[in-house]
Amino acid sequence: MQDSTPQIAPLLVRLYDRHKLYALAKDTDESSRSELAAVMVDLLSIRLTARETELITDVLVGLVRQAEIDLRRALAERLSTMDNVPLRMVLHLANDHISVAEKVLRDSPVLQDMDLIYIVKSNGSDHWQAIAQRKMLGGVLINLLSEMRDVPTAIMLAENQYIKLTPQAIKSLTDLARENEKLAKPLLKREDIPDHIAREIYKFVGQEIKSHILDHFNAHKPKIAAELEDAIVEFVVKEDREYFPTTYMISAAERLQKKGLLSFPHMMVSLRQGLIASFIAQFSIHFGLSQNYIYEAITQESGRTLATICRGLNVAKPDFMSIFLLTIKARSHGGSIVEPKHLVMALRHFDETDIAASQKLIASLRH
Repeated sequence: MQDSTPQIAPLLVRLYDRHKLYALAKDTDESSRSELAAVMVDLLSIRLTARETELITDVLVGLVRQAEIDLRRALAERLSTMDNVPLRMVLHLANDHISVAEKVLRDSPVLQDMDLIYIVKSNGSDHWQAIAQRKMLGGVLINLLSEMRDVPTAIMLAENQYIKLTPQAIKSLTDLARENEKLAKPLLKREDIPDHIAREIYKFVGQEIKSHILDHFNAHKPKIAAELEDAIVEFVVKEDREYFPTTYMISAAERLQKKGLLSFPHMMVSLRQGLIASFIAQFSIHFGLSQNYIYEAITQESGRTLATICRGLNVAKPDFMSIFLLTIKARSHGGSIVEPKHLVMALRHFDETDIAASQKLIASLRH
């Protein structure tokens, strides 16, 4: 090998003594590790011919394979920001243990999207998370990471403000956020999340994140669909009777009724989302009963009045049971567990209630 620069000669002399360098690679003494790391970084910092680069890379990769993890980690950290490191060396470090690979995966300018796609397919979640934090990611790679359905990786993508999510990635992450609220919050903080996605996420997240959506998308609130208007108000406006519907909720229910969009399944969706006050408003408007009467029925501990109403409206027993169970908070000051004896009592009332008498009562209440 002939030198291409004056600086390389002394380094090559040190490099030729492979036995000594291999011993250094296995040595746990910090000064030995520092000496070897210095030689390797210095060699990789010098402009070499293609032939020199190949030969030196062969030796260095061999050394890295035998080095302790502390040395590999230190070397990876020093090489992670260099743009003239041989790709073969970077790939070797990028496929190492995550404590070694992380800095290279996150920061190395040598790695291109195709290299990273190969790494994603060859490794697991820890490597995916590191890649998801890169400041530059192409659309194909973003889609691949989002399709892994790995929550920690998805969170890293959602928190990465340097990249622009693709429509496909937004869809994949939104689907995953349905089951993982930890993902929903960083996803909603992104500027590239469209309003209709925010509305979709609103349907299945908890109250803390609902408040964030209302704050973050306040300027766009007029665009929010009618089916969400009642949900928004329920989590913002509270009256003396916490679960009594507001005027706004009643108006929203009336609009849905006029449009032919208010149905029993629609009401049950609201109830399963915890929107008890909105359910009362929708139930009363749809069946032509007063909000006070439905409220009293819902909050009655025995469930007798609710059973009477459901019998008179031909509501099936499983649906009655669902209503009774899902409205427990309105009867127990925020509690979430139904006493077995109360459920047994409510079901007994349902079974024993005369259907014809209940229908007459409903008819009289509608006048």
